[in-house]
Amino acid sequence: LEYLKGRGIGREEILKWKIGYCKEGRYAGRIIIPSINNAGDCNYFIARSYIGADYRYLNPPCGRDIVFNALMVDWDEPVVIVEGVFDAIMIDGIAVQGNHVTAEQAHLINKLNKRVIVCPDRDNAGKEFIEQALTLDWEVSFPPWHTDIKDAADAVLKYGRLATVSSIIQHATGNQLKARVIVYCFALDSRLVYYRSYLYCNRMVFRNTFWTWTLNEIIYKRMQFYSR
Repeated sequence: LEYLKGRGIGREEILKWKIGYCKEGRYAGRIIIPSINNAGDCNYFIARSYIGADYRYLNPPCGRDIVFNALMVDWDEPVVIVEGVFDAIMIDGIAVQGNHVTAEQAHLINKLNKRVIVCPDRDNAGKEFIEQALTLDWEVSFPPWHTDIKDAADAVLKYGRLATVSSIIQHATGNQLKARVIVYCFALDSRLVYYRSYLYCNRMVFRNTFWTWTLNEIIYKRMQFYSR
C-alpha cells in the first residue's frame, strides 16, 4: 500500500483497477494490475516490483497486442494513449505498454473512430512513439510541464488529474510539421529548460512565413550552447 500511495494510487483506484499483490511464488513482492478486455475477461497483467527487484517488471510470457483500460475508458471523450499502465490509471487513459504500437493495437483503437491523442514519455523512446503516432494520423501532445516531469503520472502528482488531462488535450496537435518541430526543440533542449523552448517554438515557429528562418535560428542558438 505504501508503494501505491507513493505513486498517487489510493483505495478508490485499487478497487477500480482490481489491483492486488503477491507474497510468494514467481511474482512475490510484486503489484499485480490486470488488463480486462471488452468481454470482462483478464487478457494480460502487469507485475511491478515494490521491493526493488533487479527487474522492475515481470509480465506473463504472452503477446502484448492488448490495449490496457479499453473496457473502462470513456470513449465519448478524447482518448489519451500513454506508454505505461500507471500513466493510464492516473489520467484514465489507455496504455500500449511501451513506446511502440503494434498493428493489432492500432486496429483496435482505430476501429472505434474516436479522437486519439498520444502523450509520450519525455525521453528518446517517446520521440519514436510520436513518429509512429503521426504515421497513424493520431494527434500528439507535448504539454509544457516542468522539466522534472517524465510522464503523465508525474504530471498528475504535481498538477492534479484534471489539470493534467486538460493540458494534454489543450496542447494536442495533428499538424505533423508542428509536432515534429516541438519534438526537435525538446531534443535540442534536453539539457536546458524545456518550457522556455516550447514557448519559443509556439510563439515563433508556426508563423508559416518565418518557420524556416526560426528553425535555423533555434539550431544556431543550440549549437552555440553545446559548443561552450
